[in-house]
Amino acid sequence: METVDPEKLDGSIKPILLYLTRTDPKVAKKVKTWEMAQLSKDEVIIGVKAFECYMVDADSLEEDDIILQKIGKHKAPGFYTFHGGNLLFKAEGMPKSGTIFTCLKKTVSKVYKASLDKVVKKVRGIEKDIEKIEARRALLQQKLARLKDGDKARPKVLAEIDGLLEQESEFKKEIDGLLDLGKKEEQVSKS
Repeated sequence: METVDPEKLDGSIKPILLYLTRTDPKVAKKVKTWEMAQLSKDEVIIGVKAFECYMVDADSLEEDDIILQKIGKHKAPGFYTFHGGNLLFKAEGMPKSGTIFTCLKKTVSKVYKASLDKVVKKVRGIEKDIEKIEARRALLQQKLARLKDGDKARPKVLAEIDGLLEQESEFKKEIDGLLDLGKKEEQVSKS
């Protein structure tokens, strides 16, 4: 578990997403089951990438911990978003994935004046394109394995694989750009 530096809570450029979990053996199995069901949704997986994320065990926090001072009484497991040292939104008490995503959306909207729904939709579309590229590349790798070293088709297959790798790299850069909402905010303020 990572501890959160109090300076990060107060001075992070990106909004912070704090996942306050429980590792107490009495509730650990229930928490794990909940995590597998709720935290595996695409919109949550993609949405958290717009945040600086930390996971903290609620059972390990001291009464005077900065986290508890900022969030007050909590119902771990839960998610808490911060920006500029302030608690913005929370989803606690084993929230459903939709509630978690709403918390993320509200934070992105408040901090960046952007729609996380639109970002997630674009990222999903690009990820589908990447999956197609990966499938095509797998087929080409199989074809390449069947070709002999001197086969005339070999250079063409290798060139296509290289082209697909380059295309996949560009798509991944595009995803990174979409999720770096702070960069967009800088560009808007410069113009």
